[in-house]
Amino acid sequence: MLVEMWQINPLAVKQLTGEAELLEVLKELLGDSKALEARQGAAKDAFSIMSHGVVNRVWNLVSRFAIDSQQKRGIVD
Repeated sequence: MLVEMWQINPLAVKQLTGEAELLEVLKELLGDSKALEARQGAAKDAFSIMSHGVVNRVWNLVSRFAIDSQQKRGIVD
């Protein structure tokens, strides 16, 4: 899921290689409200897009297996 979020917007996810880089990024985010806001917005948007895709896939599965099978049996119009 993180890879997909990164593909949607690279600001949504930050991969770190160690503690030193973690501290550097935390200082940047906590010291620069614009950078923090940009990353928060990117993460929110990417997560929303991902969630919408999941909901659509679940609905399509429900439709295919539940509703379509009932229509074939004449239970639902």
